[in-house]
Amino acid sequence: MIKKPCACPKKTQMTGRPKLRAGVAAQGGRKRQELGKVCKKNLGVCKAGKALGAKQELLAVFGSAGSGLKISAFIIGAMLADEILTKLEIQPLDELKIHEQVMEPNLHSLRETMLNLGKLVDPLIVDKKHKIVLDGNHRRMVLEILKADNAVCQMVDYDDPQIQVGGWHIATKAKVPQEGGKAIDEKEGFEALQKMEGCLMHIKKGKKGKECSLICSQSGELQGIMDEQKQFLAKKLNLNSFEKNNNGNGAIQFIEDSRVDYFLENGYEVFARRIFTKKEIVGEAAAGRPLPPKSTRHMIPNRIIRLNFRLGYLNDSPESASMHLRDMVIKRVKYGSARYYTEPVIVLY
Repeated sequence: MIKKPCACPKKTQMTGRPKLRAGVAAQGGRKRQELGKVCKKNLGVCKAGKALGAKQELLAVFGSAGSGLKISAFIIGAMLADEILTKLEIQPLDELKIHEQVMEPNLHSLRETMLNLGKLVDPLIVDKKHKIVLDGNHRRMVLEILKADNAVCQMVDYDDPQIQVGGWHIATKAKVPQEGGKAIDEKEGFEALQKMEGCLMHIKKGKKGKECSLICSQSGELQGIMDEQKQFLAKKLNLNSFEKNNNGNGAIQFIEDSRVDYFLENGYEVFARRIFTKKEIVGEAAAGRPLPPKSTRHMIPNRIIRLNFRLGYLNDSPESASMHLRDMVIKRVKYGSARYYTEPVIVLY
């Protein structure tokens, strides 16, 4: 008796996650059931901002199951697009308040770049409660110069504790005498700056470690301290204008408050400034008194960059601009032109 060949499909060794192997080997309805389980599992991943990885994984695993399953996989991509779009809004430009003064050279350079590209590269980051621009003050001013009616904004809750405020210190290779300053421990000096007991703290590398000197404040109030900073830096560093001196030649640089040690090790002396509070930032912006340039540095989670929205759409009606924005985001997510970074990145402008 001749045995008939078995009609069962041969077992194929699969690579990948064990939970997904059954979905590949199964047939018909079982594939759909497994897809449903994976979709539910990855729904949380989508909300965490990683839907592109889930989408690609589903397409790779279930691609042979038929067009219906491919469409289901693309639903997950659509969920990411919806998540992005919930963060973005078209806002009237004249309602957006800047919180920092701009630098004229930076403003002119950005204007030329935006005109050459014909696009708003990054959306403005805006406090949704007070309509204050937290990041993108130069972009907002360029749009005003170009007479745009609207702006694309990523709206955030400024009360969210995940949004943190840092600052910029001033680093110089000029040797600055410490006369008039009060010797102080570094930690105590930063505390004194926050209490507005000093306007600046001079930090340099000495033979036995850091040498810190507090430049005491005579006013003890916010506007007075900013005036004292300006006068002191003009006298000691000839820093009469942020625009003229921040020219990238390395003599004077604005540095992140987290990188003081790095610059000290590389031959710089640092003038540390106090970190503004959220309440101060909102209060000064609402009163029409923007802070000096490079006063704040906002750390904002899930920041959207490289949007590349056409400038021409910003003069359409808000409804029309929103439609263009939605179409653009959905198309870019669909074709994999979106990526979620979980690690720190360095952006070159």
